[in-house]
Amino acid sequence: MGGESIKILAVNDPAIKGYSKPEYKILHHYNQKVIFDILPWESYYPKMMEAFAGKAD
Repeated sequence: MGGESIKILAVNDPAIKGYSKPEYKILHHYNQKVIFDILPWESYYPKMMEAFAGKAD
């Protein structure tokens, strides 16, 4: 995987919150910067469709 960062679009869920907290060290071996966009469910689906259509990153 190229680049210096990866962006993750995720629905607001306690399991996802664990991945985004550095103190849990879940992604500490990953060599790229991880950027989370954590949205409530009602906002997540439209944003995901925009990303699939190439209108959002």
